Amino acid sequence: MDESTHGSTPIAINALGRFEILVRGEPLRFVFKAPRKPLDLLKGLLTSGGSSVAQHILCEALWPDLDSWSASRALNTAVFRLRGLLGNKSAVRVDCGQLQLEPKYCRVDAWEFESELASATDPDALLHALLRYRGPFLGDCEHPLALDSRRRLQRKYLRGLLLLGQSYERCGNFGSAVDLYNRGLDVEGTSEELHSALISCLERAGQAAAAAAAYQRCSAVFKSRLTAPPTSSSWTMELARLFRTGR
Repeated sequence: MDESTHGSTPIAINALGRFEILVRGEPLRFVFKAPRKPLDLLKGLLTSGGSSVAQHILCEALWPDLDSWSASRALNTAVFRLRGLLGNKSAVRVDCGQLQLEPKYCRVDAWEFESELASATDPDALLHALLRYRGPFLGDCEHPLALDSRRRLQRKYLRGLLLLGQSYERCGNFGSAVDLYNRGLDVEGTSEELHSALISCLERAGQAAAAAAAYQRCSAVFKSRLTAPPTSSSWTMELARLFRTGR
């Protein structure tokens, strides 16, 4: 198969907000049941941030009930099947007990988000990077290796978004800041920091009623999760006042 006729990265994998594999621009579909172990292997490789993952880590995570020899055989089978799904045996590299998705053939939205965020040097570049984040990393599954990566990317997203929002506020551009905070809450709706930033921004902009409504939204979110609204922040009593006066 001639890779040069299809570009250098014919496989695109989305892991932020949804899990999706596109091969040469077409979503990968399964006529019958999706092959769970090859896909679990792929998700495990996605957690690396672009680096390699040790074979023993994958074996222990995906085949915890097997002995090391049997788990190694199962991993080899999963690698073979995953390469078949992706349509390119070079897409998964195995070398000296390390496995890695080959960047030459695979693009991963989570990796691009993290890379662009780290290299952003101005507000426009930072916004462009933040827009790549469409939801929690592998948020629709409970993969044994996903949690640390999910938390790391979430922290970076929230930190970058709050940094950009604060820069808007310093310039008096409260409208852009409010839009940004609302966009952030659409994908990370349980972030106390984002709720706090939005309400504070609305108050500074003189929009007491909108701040009260935002506090009501915050309360509803935490109530739906069967937890109390955040109480540790210094702005809690002020939010309650806004809610009473703005409703």
